Amino acid sequence: MPVKAVYAVLNNLLYNVEVAAQEAKCAEFIVEKAEQDKNSAVIRVSSISQLS
Repeated sequence: MPVKAVYAVLNNLLYNVEVAAQEAKCAEFIVEKAEQDKNSAVIRVSSISQLS
């Protein structure tokens, strides 16, 4: 395999690893936001039930 081809394959692999890392970080933020939204809803319902 020519050196340029090996370089292209490695470059593509590194790119895919970077994209996967970015997607994983994005997923972490989505999960964190969902947890915060859930906690917010629990607090809201709790405060409404205390008013009743």
